[in-house]
Amino acid sequence: MRPALPFQPIVTLIQEHTVVTFSQIKEVIGPVSDLTVRKKMTLAGCMSSYSHRGRYYTIEECVDFDRHGLWSHQKIRFSRYGSLKATLVELIERSESGLLSKELTRIVQLEVHPPLCQLINEKRVYRSKIAERYVYFSKSLPDRRQQLRNRMGGLAYSQEYDCAQRLLFEVLNEQHRRLYAGLEALRPNSGGVTAVAKRLSMAPATVRRGRNELQTGEFERERVRKRGGGRKLTEKKPRNFLLPLPSAKL
Repeated sequence: MRPALPFQPIVTLIQEHTVVTFSQIKEVIGPVSDLTVRKKMTLAGCMSSYSHRGRYYTIEECVDFDRHGLWSHQKIRFSRYGSLKATLVELIERSESGLLSKELTRIVQLEVHPPLCQLINEKRVYRSKIAERYVYFSKSLPDRRQQLRNRMGGLAYSQEYDCAQRLLFEVLNEQHRRLYAGLEALRPNSGGVTAVAKRLSMAPATVRRGRNELQTGEFERERVRKRGGGRKLTEKKPRNFLLPLPSAKL
């Protein structure tokens, strides 16, 4: 008869209970050291939970991972990638446009701020502030650039973007507003001159002029208006306060 594998009691236990603790595993193994138990758990393919400080264990044949590589049993959470930090790294790396901390919290169903701070210090992920919120991106520069482009594309017509745009307009002069509007009209998926003019409350002709100036490079770089532009000065005549008195009739 073929001898039983040394880790078979662990597999049988997990198959019966789905999720178990270390003390339960040690009980079925017998009077051996913790190191021996953990070696047998490794042979059995045990994975620890990323919640509850890793106190619970299961094996892959008992789980059904979702599209994020996560699975839970009675609020005990497991990940295909192992620990919570490793899971956060994988989620960020695989995201199309980076992830906010609240988005990560919603996915893993745990508080993520402390491990994210650790990952930043370890330089395993990258963080950037966009619209007053921190977004977490891949540490890989090419992947991060693509994620950032995707994130900014989704932000283009959001209320936050519109608010920031209005604030920017308040500090721009006439020429800068025109050039900025022209740049917006050149941006892909902007809707063109008419859409930009409506969004910025400007005349389409002004937006079109700004676009043309950017395309040709013909605009003043040191002055707001070209020389001779603007309203013409009116000629000032000296006021005569000493008007001649009418001659007295004799």
